[in-house]
Amino acid sequence: MAKPAEKTATWSGGRPDKRRSRALEVDHHVCVRVRQRRIMLGLTQQQLAELIGVSYQQAHKYETGISKITAGRLYQIAQVLGIDVGYFYEEVDPQAHASYREVDPHERSPAGPLKFVAKVEGDLEA
Repeated sequence: MAKPAEKTATWSGGRPDKRRSRALEVDHHVCVRVRQRRIMLGLTQQQLAELIGVSYQQAHKYETGISKITAGRLYQIAQVLGIDVGYFYEEVDPQAHASYREVDPHERSPAGPLKFVAKVEGDLEA
């Protein structure tokens, strides 16, 4: 019997999407860090689940990456585990995300997206 083809992150065109695979890497890293911190504190998955108000099965899915952790839930998990949300992103490979840059707070204004596009286009031409 033939082995099933390995799944690759793709976009609708069927070609591999590197941005998607990077996102998957970060998601996996966050899951690992949740598990590490839980174990470091001596908590079981059941205890963590009770503290964040989900079932044991859901806590398991978060730690294994079967279910993605929403921003709100990640914040709640950080609070329960006594850490800052940034802890989950420590040690993420910065080279994998070199295409991302920090956003200037002024670019968050309503006119920000237009300024951002103009700046990016200017950077590309330079």
